[in-house]
Amino acid sequence: ATLTNSVNYGLPLVLLAFGQAGLDKASVYVILQMIIVHTFGVFFAARSRFSVRGAIKSVFSLPALYAAVLAILLRVLGITLPLGLEQGVSMVASAYSPVVLVVLGAQMALVGQTAREHGPVPAFWAGLALRMFLSPLVAWGCLLVLGVKGTSFPVLLVLASMPVAVNAVILAEKFDAAPRLVSRCILWTTLASFVTLPLLLTVVSPAVP
Repeated sequence: ATLTNSVNYGLPLVLLAFGQAGLDKASVYVILQMIIVHTFGVFFAARSRFSVRGAIKSVFSLPALYAAVLAILLRVLGITLPLGLEQGVSMVASAYSPVVLVVLGAQMALVGQTAREHGPVPAFWAGLALRMFLSPLVAWGCLLVLGVKGTSFPVLLVLASMPVAVNAVILAEKFDAAPRLVSRCILWTTLASFVTLPLLLTVVSPAVP
C-alpha cells in the first residue's frame, strides 16, 4: 500500500489540475519516489524470497534505479542535453499523458481479472484504509508542519493520495510476495480514487494562487 501510482495516474492528473508548474514539481517527487521504491521497496519485497545478499543484488539489477540517479545527477550538475536530443525528448514528453493513460487502462484490465477471483481479507482492508484514508491525512499534517505552501502543497498532497501502483503487483509476482492480495489492493484503491481524488482536488484547488 506504500507504493503509489504517481507516474501513470498522478502525473497526468497533476498536469490537468495544476498545469506545467505543478507537473515540474511532481516530476521531482516521482524521481525521488522511484529511487525509494527501487531500493527499499524492492529490497523488502525480495526478502520474502531471498537472503539479505540476494535482496541487495535484486535492487541493483533493476534499470529504473540507474535512470533516476542519472536524472538527478544531470539536474544537480546543471548538464543540458544536446539540442537535437532535447527536442526529441520534449516530443516524447508531449505524448506522455495520453500514452500512459492507455497503458494504465490495459494494466488495470489485467489486474482486475486476478483481483476478482478472491474475496476480501483483513490485510486487504488494512491496505485500503492505509492508502486511501490514513496516507492523505498523514501527508496533510506533514506538509502543514513543514510549512509547504503554494502549488507545492496540493501537488504533493494529491500525489501522496494516489492509489496503489500497478508496478506493485509486478514486484509481488517477481518475488512471490502475495501478488493476489496486491492485485486486489490495486483494483479497489484505484476505483476508490475516482471518488476521493476529485473531492480532494475540490478542497485544495481554491487554495492554489
